[in-house]
Amino acid sequence: MSFTYTQAKVLSIIPHVTGCFSVAGSSCIIYEVLRDFKTKWRKPYHRLLFGMACYDVVCSIAFGLSTWPIPRGSPGVYAPLGTVGTCTAQGFFVQASIAVPLYNLCLSIYYLLKVKFSVNERIIRRKYETWMHVFIMFLAFGTAFVGLGMGWYHDSTLWCWFNGSPKGCKQSWRNDGVTTCEQGDNTQIFRWAFYYAWLWFAIAGTMLNMFLLWRAVKKEEKNSVRWTMNYMSASQFGGGIPYRQGSGASSRSSLQFVMSSIRRLGSARPSLDADADADAEGDGELDSEFADNTAAAPSSSAPNRRAASQGQSKNRLSNMVMWQAFRYVLAFWITWLFGSLNRLLQLAGYNIFWVMVLHSFFVPMQGFFNFLVYKYPRFYRWRKKRQKAKKTRSSGGVIITDDEGTGAASGSHGAKLSNGGASNDESRKSDDVFIEDETRTHS
Repeated sequence: MSFTYTQAKVLSIIPHVTGCFSVAGSSCIIYEVLRDFKTKWRKPYHRLLFGMACYDVVCSIAFGLSTWPIPRGSPGVYAPLGTVGTCTAQGFFVQASIAVPLYNLCLSIYYLLKVKFSVNERIIRRKYETWMHVFIMFLAFGTAFVGLGMGWYHDSTLWCWFNGSPKGCKQSWRNDGVTTCEQGDNTQIFRWAFYYAWLWFAIAGTMLNMFLLWRAVKKEEKNSVRWTMNYMSASQFGGGIPYRQGSGASSRSSLQFVMSSIRRLGSARPSLDADADADAEGDGELDSEFADNTAAAPSSSAPNRRAASQGQSKNRLSNMVMWQAFRYVLAFWITWLFGSLNRLLQLAGYNIFWVMVLHSFFVPMQGFFNFLVYKYPRFYRWRKKRQKAKKTRSSGGVIITDDEGTGAASGSHGAKLSNGGASNDESRKSDDVFIEDETRTHS
């Protein structure tokens, strides 16, 4: 099926725009890592993220060039300005873009190892991370060089990629073993063997890993709630100190176990930023609350209020993990659903214009979608701060909180005071020290 001049023009222009968004998004991720290089480069996650963004910048440029690298005079193409060499170069980097979804898969594996299986980051770096980089590089550039050696890169309507030459020639797998292609026979099969099979392997693997991650978080959350309820019941009704079954641990040890579990869950969020984003999701407040509970024995009325608040925070944390995982999977689906559908239709001999429009729009946007998901936790923190500030202004008073958790409003400054004796920053610093101690204890 040949497209009209207007349709060909639309298909050519769209990737120019969306490709720029993807380059900008991935460049911002690279900047985020390099801006705090000494801290972030020590973490396997940031090195994986950096590799993914670097691949995406180069490949998004290849997508964004659209029809320009296609050789001049190619029929049915708007604005072909290139040569055989430029077409080959574009096709090479389009094929190498398979590295981006594979990096997303590796990031989900990283968090699964860290949270569900409690693998230390040093072990991840030594035993897993290097092989992740090697595997992705081998697959991406290995298949790209195979296509280069076989002469498979030709005009593929939207950009140069695997296709037969001349365009529209009959391939042998569909023509009883007889081909009219001078080059690129059966490339439609190799599109799936070298690209889309691996793409959907990455998507399915990421979905599975995120489901296992969420289930692990939910399971540990239930265990934490159970021990918190045991502590509350023992403190309120028996006046005693609860013990874990089969051990002589005191209430402080039980609560430390709960605190360690919750903090490990906080590091498990697929925001993929174990430093800034953990604070962005509100874990600093949750940590401070647990620190207050272990600092002194609660009164008879305080445990109920605090336990209720803790239960809400834990449920909120589990939901954040679930929805952040869902956002990563959704970004995969949005980026590649219409591209896969278009290639399936082409495999069956159909070229549908609106499907190709969606393909040309979403596929070059993968870097931008990754950036949006990566930055969402900070947007969440900003939104919660605005909501809290709005409530404070509307109350028109100062909220004073005592040790029992009760409060009274007075004044007109909109400030929040506490008799705890320590500022939020100091509390979070102490929490960070406690987290490091707990991490070493449970490693």
